[in-house]
Amino acid sequence: MGQVTAQTTGNVTSLTALTALLLPGMLERRRGAIINVASTAASQPLPHMSVDGATKAYVLSFSRALWHETRGTGVDVVAICPGATATGSSPPPATTPRWARAARPKAWSTAP
Repeated sequence: MGQVTAQTTGNVTSLTALTALLLPGMLERRRGAIINVASTAASQPLPHMSVDGATKAYVLSFSRALWHETRGTGVDVVAICPGATATGSSPPPATTPRWARAARPKAWSTAP
């Protein structure tokens, strides 16, 4: 449950709170930019990574809605949607094709 809470806090709660904190000043100045990092995971089902996909879908949907709400105000809103990125923070899922697992970064290796 801890990982679920961390992902939800990082991808949903923090994003929303920071936007609520910073957007009013941008609107008042009539300039600024909000750049959110979603993922291609936002628009497809992710077996064994459902929470990650769902939180990225939130980031994308939230960004799209903000873009509409801030049009013409001088504030730009963008969501970046990169594809799969090897971060080294966790091993590849079992569903990763064999050819992709063979080319995994050293950070995924459990051998010294």
